[in-house]
Amino acid sequence: MYDFIVNPNARSGLGGRIWKELEQLLKEQKAEYRVHFTKYQRHASRIAEEITTDGEEHTIVVIGGDGTVNEVLNGITELSKVTMGYIPMGSSNDFARYFKMAAEPVECLTRILHPKKMVDMNVGIMSYKNGEKSRRYAVSTGIGFDAAVCHQAVISKMKVFLNKIHLGKLTYLGIALSRMIALRPGKMRVRLDDGEWIEYDRAYFATAMNHHSKVEDLSFARMQIRVMIS
Repeated sequence: MYDFIVNPNARSGLGGRIWKELEQLLKEQKAEYRVHFTKYQRHASRIAEEITTDGEEHTIVVIGGDGTVNEVLNGITELSKVTMGYIPMGSSNDFARYFKMAAEPVECLTRILHPKKMVDMNVGIMSYKNGEKSRRYAVSTGIGFDAAVCHQAVISKMKVFLNKIHLGKLTYLGIALSRMIALRPGKMRVRLDDGEWIEYDRAYFATAMNHHSKVEDLSFARMQIRVMIS
């Protein structure tokens, strides 16, 4: 059984249109599946939680962008019991590029239905408010400049327009330039893995990237999920 979590609004509605094409392939392959469409921000987290709350093993396929992947990861109750596939529909698709997934949706789905390779991907965890809250991340997490750019891109009307003309990546460039003008540096203290503290008088951001030259070498994450390389 495949559970598809689809963001129909990904890339200005492309996600919904592509799903219709992919569903036809699923029917031709006589695959057993369920589809869940997201309707609002963080709805994917709620859907993933509802799917996995039974404690059983599941295969979840995400159709959307990096943000949808992030939401799904934060909803899964037990990562070790989930195998995740991904069909990229976002503007940047950093997650898909890292795993060198196919860019064409039908080819992605074909590989998911007939997987030749799976890897255990480490999942990062960011804690904040003195450890009272935390969020998982698949690609990256940060505070300051890059976080402000990502947040603004999520709510930007410019991104919707640029996606329609296949220039969605320019959203981040435009927002980054505007934030560089407005942002002011601040003091920052960073504690390394060995416990050493480093202080910066003029810092703009801090970022942790869940990317590496080799998947097996990721060492800072504390949780894992199995990913089908599509």
